[in-house]
Amino acid sequence: MLALMLVASTAFGQIKSFNLKKGDVFVVEAVMDQDIEQNIMGQTQNIVQKITTRESLEVLEANGGKYKLRGITEMINIEVTAPMQGTTVMNSEGEGEMDGPAKALVGKEYFFYMNEYGVIDKFEGIDKMAAAIKEDMDKTVLGQMGQSEAMASFLNEETIRTTLGNLLSIYSTDGSKEWGYSNSAVVNNLPTEISATRSYDGNNTIMSKGTISVKGTTTQMGMEVSTDMAGTINTIYDLMDNGMPSKVQVQQTAEGKASTQGIDIPMVITVKSTSNVTKR
Repeated sequence: MLALMLVASTAFGQIKSFNLKKGDVFVVEAVMDQDIEQNIMGQTQNIVQKITTRESLEVLEANGGKYKLRGITEMINIEVTAPMQGTTVMNSEGEGEMDGPAKALVGKEYFFYMNEYGVIDKFEGIDKMAAAIKEDMDKTVLGQMGQSEAMASFLNEETIRTTLGNLLSIYSTDGSKEWGYSNSAVVNNLPTEISATRSYDGNNTIMSKGTISVKGTTTQMGMEVSTDMAGTINTIYDLMDNGMPSKVQVQQTAEGKASTQGIDIPMVITVKSTSNVTKR
């Protein structure tokens, strides 16, 4: 009896990893709400953005804890509300003129390789996908305004690597139940650093508590804009038996400033996102 109890206890506490099968297809439906609060010349302004996406991830190869997957964005809806501009909606399933840019982002495939812990090794097909997006984007109203590159950045390699890393690169590689995680990426053309401590509850949940830092310079509308922000990012992962997350909840807050032409603009960015994953 004692031996059985010890075996059960060990199995319960063992760290999970991915155990996927060739042919598995997972659908990731994500909703991200972002609020950017800016103080410009004593006036507080808010830019609110909501992005809803649906993406399929298909396991093409599964061999000894090594996986090749294909990703396809199936749907994207972007809503942006800004002062004096109202709300702009771009929906890949819509038929309006402003829906064209969202349509240009869907239906293109890329491939990536990862191991049983969700560590992504390499990508394939990103350049081909980017060229197809730009070709379709150039035909849209935003493409005609010279915004193809900016819109295509929604699905460039850095953005995809960061998104997939947040979804899949979640397991300890040495079997420990508490471990550190760090990631350096370029998000919206800005260097972004994430450092977190993750813990596994021995069952079906991983908790992640960390910090985020965004610091760098970009060009917007012909002007150089320097950004310096820092904050927290906390994530809860609910897990399937095969290791794939079934739900990912993220809360992120960053404070700091953007500076341009000698003017400092205090900013607070709040992000809440939920991703639900189902097996198709």
